[in-house]
Amino acid sequence: MARIYYSTVPYMKFYLQRNYFNDIHYVWASESFDNSQAGAHTPASLVAPSSNPVDVFKDLQIAVTKRDRHSYKINEQKLSLKKIAVDKCAAGEITPQQRDDVIFTVDSADFEMWRPIIYLIPNTIDPARVHTVPMAQRASLGPEFIIKDLTSSDFDIIDMRG
Repeated sequence: MARIYYSTVPYMKFYLQRNYFNDIHYVWASESFDNSQAGAHTPASLVAPSSNPVDVFKDLQIAVTKRDRHSYKINEQKLSLKKIAVDKCAAGEITPQQRDDVIFTVDSADFEMWRPIIYLIPNTIDPARVHTVPMAQRASLGPEFIIKDLTSSDFDIIDMRG
């Protein structure tokens, strides 16, 4: 079992999950912040850049710093967050007004809201909550994890905003 799990997300995702989605945080996580530093013959060394927290951090940081309106990572997150709001509204988990507020917030947010933050998730959470991503859904052969039900009390955040 990992000592700590790491996940890099845009601040916007954290903000919406905390304020609109009942403080329930769904994250993809890794046992290492920078899997490229893992030993060459370890499973962690096989984690793809798109799932490596340090690479996600760098991609978001560059997009925010350079105000890249065509950033794949930010645009992917925008689509995902709006779809989540629509799905949660359809399921009765949020109101139509909350759905519309989420969509407006995502569409009109300043670049600063897309800055990367790092979740530090200690292994003190119940191991039954940490799910290994099936091989067919991974970006590569390295281990990836999903935690579907974190609350703010389950993790710490590093926010490098300056």
